[in-house]
Amino acid sequence: MSLAVGLGCASPQPDLEGGSGSDEGGSTAAGSSSGVGSSSDSSSGALDESTTADEPAPVSCHDPRPVPPSRFDCSRADKVAPISVIIEGDDDTSILEGVRRIEGSLRIHRTALTNLDFMGCVAVVTGDVTIFDNDALTNVDGLWSLREIGTSFIFQDNDALTVFDGMPTIMTMTNTLLIHDNDSLKAITGFHSLVGITGDTFIDVDGQEEFRGGNLSIRANPVLRSMDGLGRLLVLGGFFAVTHNPSLCISSVNCVGSGIIEPPTPPESWTTVANDDDC
Repeated sequence: MSLAVGLGCASPQPDLEGGSGSDEGGSTAAGSSSGVGSSSDSSSGALDESTTADEPAPVSCHDPRPVPPSRFDCSRADKVAPISVIIEGDDDTSILEGVRRIEGSLRIHRTALTNLDFMGCVAVVTGDVTIFDNDALTNVDGLWSLREIGTSFIFQDNDALTVFDGMPTIMTMTNTLLIHDNDSLKAITGFHSLVGITGDTFIDVDGQEEFRGGNLSIRANPVLRSMDGLGRLLVLGGFFAVTHNPSLCISSVNCVGSGIIEPPTPPESWTTVANDDDC
């Protein structure tokens, strides 16, 4: 294991760019037949001609879901990691025992870990959280306590996980939520409390105020069928790029998109190309 100040890391990095609204193949926005924010295409559960008043309405991705109980006893977890934590290969994960806060980033790269229980009490990471290329990872319960991330959450190339049901307590994020290239991922059901990916402002080298972040990027997950776990999302400060997931039902994409109220109208740059438009 290595501890690194700032964001430095010796390993090749995952895709931190998160895609963009200019994804090749065009974009869809409000008003298109399969565009983000089209409530008529949403899987929101409105009664249709085949549903009678006596039958329960279908479950909507917008419906509140109870946060599952934690499996972790964090009553004595009060430590602070003063610098970034990088766990690679066979590194010892006990460095995070009893840790509640990381002053910096958390990177978990190319390990043989099957779960993230070793970080089950980590609640705050002031930098990014990147979980990349862990081919044996099948359980993300260890993300339960994570309620604050300073920049981005990156989950990429973790090819054994079938359901992402983690991070039920985080309410807002600042920079980018990125889920890319996870070969076995079938459903995103976590993020029970997430209502905003807001972005932030910074002062550039010329002293001008600039905006960055606020992005949602879900790309190239070949068997992903549903992203309904993100259905509580209300605010998106940057781009919505859900592309090249050939099994992902556009009804699930639209259900999430139709819940976003800020911005009130989806920008033309938001894109949902190359998903499954037939379900």
